[in-house]
Amino acid sequence: MLVDDIFSFYKRIFLRHPYVTGTIVVIYVFSVIAFVSRRSVVQWLRAPGEVAELRMRVLDLETQRRQQDQLLSTLAERTSQAEFLKPLKFEETWRDERAKQTVGRLVEYAEFAISKNDFEHAQRFYTEANEVQPTLTVPYYEGRLAYRRGDLQRAETKWLEAIKRDPGRRYPDLRLYLGVLYYQTGRLDEAKAYLGSYAGAEAKR
Repeated sequence: MLVDDIFSFYKRIFLRHPYVTGTIVVIYVFSVIAFVSRRSVVQWLRAPGEVAELRMRVLDLETQRRQQDQLLSTLAERTSQAEFLKPLKFEETWRDERAKQTVGRLVEYAEFAISKNDFEHAQRFYTEANEVQPTLTVPYYEGRLAYRRGDLQRAETKWLEAIKRDPGRRYPDLRLYLGVLYYQTGRLDEAKAYLGSYAGAEAKR
């Protein structure tokens, strides 16, 4: 009896106000869909705006990536147009005056041998200098020689050795050269890391 009364009540409302009933049904269906999909009506309405914001972020990231790639390309191009690897001078902590003079003399001998294209003797002088005392100078110049000869693997090894001996990051050029090397060998993530470190150090100067 009670069910019949309720049914009759809604039937009268539907017959008198069909548009109101239709609206209620639509709202009910929409609410069920939102509940099932676990998305509130507010989230659904916000979605288009969030998608637009996400697209803008993606475009910004893409622009930054293109700028970084252009910077890397420019730096790599410069290495083939000029004498890119400078003869850097390092402030070393010497064991004694004799070690300083001996290493300095051997590095000069190596550079002279390089000027005569005698790379074998140059490497011997560097090796002997490194045996006198570990320095920043020798692995840098060994890497420089390897790079100019096209031995990028050895250049990487030697420059990483030099960087380990520069914990205070006093010589950003070491990271610049290694970043360019990584770019030339297609290791873009490592290239960006070292070139970013170089750019940060230059900005503080």
